[in-house]
Amino acid sequence: MNKVISFPSYIRSARLETLLQRYRADSAAARQRHGCQLYFNDDELNVYGQAVLRAYRETQGHHVILRRARALECFAAEALIRLDPEDLIAGSQRFCAFRFPDHLHEQIFSLGYSHNLGHLIYDYATLVNIGLDGLTKRIIARQASPLTEGEAVMLKACEGALAAFGIFIQRHSQAAAEVATRLSGAEALVWNKWATELAALTHRPPASFRGALQLVWFAQIFLHAENPTSAISFGRLDQYLWPHLHADLESGCLDLSAACDLMAAFYLRCCEGEESQNLTLGGVDNVGRDAANPLSILLLKVMENLRVCQPSLSVRLHPGSPDDLVRAACAVAKTGTGQPGFINDTAVIPGLQRLAIPLRRARDYGIVGCYEPTTPGDSYPNTVGGIPPDLAETMVTYLQTPEALAATDFSTFLSGWFAMFANAYQVALTTRFQGIWEAWSNNAPSPFGSVMMQGCVEKARSLESGGTRFNLFGVNIVGLGTIVDSLHVIKTLVFERRELALPDLSSAMAAD
Repeated sequence: MNKVISFPSYIRSARLETLLQRYRADSAAARQRHGCQLYFNDDELNVYGQAVLRAYRETQGHHVILRRARALECFAAEALIRLDPEDLIAGSQRFCAFRFPDHLHEQIFSLGYSHNLGHLIYDYATLVNIGLDGLTKRIIARQASPLTEGEAVMLKACEGALAAFGIFIQRHSQAAAEVATRLSGAEALVWNKWATELAALTHRPPASFRGALQLVWFAQIFLHAENPTSAISFGRLDQYLWPHLHADLESGCLDLSAACDLMAAFYLRCCEGEESQNLTLGGVDNVGRDAANPLSILLLKVMENLRVCQPSLSVRLHPGSPDDLVRAACAVAKTGTGQPGFINDTAVIPGLQRLAIPLRRARDYGIVGCYEPTTPGDSYPNTVGGIPPDLAETMVTYLQTPEALAATDFSTFLSGWFAMFANAYQVALTTRFQGIWEAWSNNAPSPFGSVMMQGCVEKARSLESGGTRFNLFGVNIVGLGTIVDSLHVIKTLVFERRELALPDLSSAMAAD
């Protein structure tokens, strides 16, 4: 019998209801202005662009990773920070529009600016466990060892980026204190306490569930400031934040209703400026036992209640998944929002092992972006780093070859197409794909992202340059549905029913 994880229904508080209505109004206004689902703010985007432009103007001729760190310093000092009394989670990601303002875009890129592809799960777990001071100590310890000039520059940039992150958090603490001055009585006390807790995050690990959730969100913002791209994903948030929630519930300083409101406020923040921030829940732990916990259910209950587009939830299932988890996930699916995705541990874990990822790490996988699995916090997966030859286009080309026309059965035909595609893929891998990766390594090394990824500080190498433990390269398969349908038609009409001859099909395709 699968274990039971009980959880009451979630009813939004009046404060959360205010946040939800604000989000709906702002999102609708953004769609009307920009004609797309992407929800960002023009003022925040402009200030962000100006900060990056100033940094790259100041640092012409400097090492690229130092320029990237300087851009984060300027962003931390200049980003627009707005807090209102109803806010539960601080920090806006509405500057992230996957582009800079039109009047700045060309200037910024002409100065040498670049960024990576995203599609990463950073090491949020270590961040919330050891805090900023713990990460700083790692850099200092590595700086005490012998370094090449390039390694020293890389670590200097990491140190600067992490210091900028602390400044960014401190500015939110000051903003919270300013909100307190506009309030009175108990409300003022609550906001002054929150300002103090935010200030503590600039050094120490979070002391509460709210603090841990807040620190994860601050990191998410900063990672997007460094790489304004998509699919920067949260990994197994139910695993690394459950100890904080459990401690708060046990001590009585937080109840489940308040925890749901905090998570709901986090979800609403996630709807700002991104559209593929995957959050993975459930699954097994590193020894194969079920890892679902009450936070796993909470994440689903909140999504069922809010029905928002972000984060993109992925539920890992296996034969021992708790019935309550499955029911909660199905309840979300019944809302018709497209949430959540269902991921099969028994298929994914062996697949990751075939990439030479050890079993214990493979069991800890999270989902990036849409559905791509990777190990959190120690992998540079590049899950859609390259686009191979279009599957359907290669079939059209293959149909013009003597090998295809000479096939007497479907197995021979299919083997010939496989061989042709494999050759085309190998050419792409050793030419285009390698060039793409080298461009990111040379032009877009990420100092903050490298601090937030295991192995990079220890190797004194950026994550784009192979600093992480696992360095992979995935492809964005194009035309999969079309090729499956096409092969079915060819098998049925050409080789089984004999209603269509291959030369006739080849001629028809050549004539379009």
